[in-house]
Amino acid sequence: MRIVLPFVLASAFQAALSRAPDTFNYTETTIDKLQDAIVSQQLSVKEIVQHYLDVIDQLNHKGPQLNGVIETSPTALAQAATQDLFGNQSTLLHGIPILIKDNIATTGDGLTACAGSFAMEGNIAPRDAFLVQKLRAAGAIVLGHANMVEWANWRSVTNSVDWRYHPPLLTMFQTNSSRSARGGITKNPYVLTAPTTGSSSGPALTVAANMIPVAIGTESGLPMGRTVADVARVLQAIAGFDPKDRASKDAPVPEYSQTYNALTSLKNVRVAISKQANTDTRNDYLSPAQVNAFNKGVETLENLGADIVYAPYPNAAAISKSQCDSLMLESLNSPNKTNSTYLDALALCQDLAVTNGIEKYIKDTQADVIFALTLTWSLAPSSPGYHSIAGWPILSVPLGYDHSVPFGVSFVTPKYQEEKLLQYGYLFEQATKARVAPQFLPDN
Repeated sequence: MRIVLPFVLASAFQAALSRAPDTFNYTETTIDKLQDAIVSQQLSVKEIVQHYLDVIDQLNHKGPQLNGVIETSPTALAQAATQDLFGNQSTLLHGIPILIKDNIATTGDGLTACAGSFAMEGNIAPRDAFLVQKLRAAGAIVLGHANMVEWANWRSVTNSVDWRYHPPLLTMFQTNSSRSARGGITKNPYVLTAPTTGSSSGPALTVAANMIPVAIGTESGLPMGRTVADVARVLQAIAGFDPKDRASKDAPVPEYSQTYNALTSLKNVRVAISKQANTDTRNDYLSPAQVNAFNKGVETLENLGADIVYAPYPNAAAISKSQCDSLMLESLNSPNKTNSTYLDALALCQDLAVTNGIEKYIKDTQADVIFALTLTWSLAPSSPGYHSIAGWPILSVPLGYDHSVPFGVSFVTPKYQEEKLLQYGYLFEQATKARVAPQFLPDN
């Protein structure tokens, strides 16, 4: 009987969220479907924006109270009305509402960027962040700011969420607070007592819960969506040279939104896997459900034609992001960012994470891509810490469920290979179809 009521409640939530003019079903909808509805005049942009404002009210402030959104834009409906009258329907994101993490600057829309902290309450950015400029130019409507771990995990080292749901995973998640002073504690839409983890918990949960079609989190302004196709569309919109970021000058910008589905198999694609890191339950980081799903994922890759190469990942302790963090923080005590201590710390981080880390791993295995469970602990092969230092992109796609809580698998490629990354992830996504909409279970 314990399971019946949650599913009844979930059905009521989903039914309420799906109703719209002309019976348009918003649940699990995509950018393509929304834009098709706009072009066919089944929906207006204003109706779409109003729907998502209503959903945020129902799920963020009422019902399960997910706390995924800190604030919504008071100008969103006016922006939508302008799009209906004058918007260019051929733009990549015409009429698509999007949420932005609270540490990304937006201006002119009544929103403040405060990194989840009351210390910056009322902060008005002098300009839109470059990616926000790109989103607006592509026709997107910034609906609001999503919740996050306050200061993006640089403030708290404890977690106040309930850990009962999966004791073996305590050590993996306990450093991810998933809360902020402005937004409160974020809740997992799949199991409300389970942690959300990660500093971009707000963008992630709002997309997962169908509160928004797509969102932007960090590291480095990443798009989050329910499908690889939607992620490719947003990436296409925000990619490009930022005059204030010289590191992006030489980055190519392929037609991600057109090429993500170009492959029909993974023939001749070499996939590197650290078997111990992804299948060893003795370290208390992995559950049997994760191991079983990962092994099935490897079988899926083989069925798609991939060549699998097993090789142990480089000594993770030696390239732990925490070592780089401590070195960098020590160097910050000096106001002179050109001193030898700071430069030596940068060089050591680069060496630990890149030269003798993932670059060496790819070179030794002669692999095209790394395949690893998506884990938040800093020693995992899929940890964003050292890949961010290297500038290597990561794509995480749904893989399975453990006690009703979802987990994913990551594809990692060398720098500037986002196009291939999306192609690999799309094939895997279509072969597995692992994602299901959340049911807002009170416990598991």
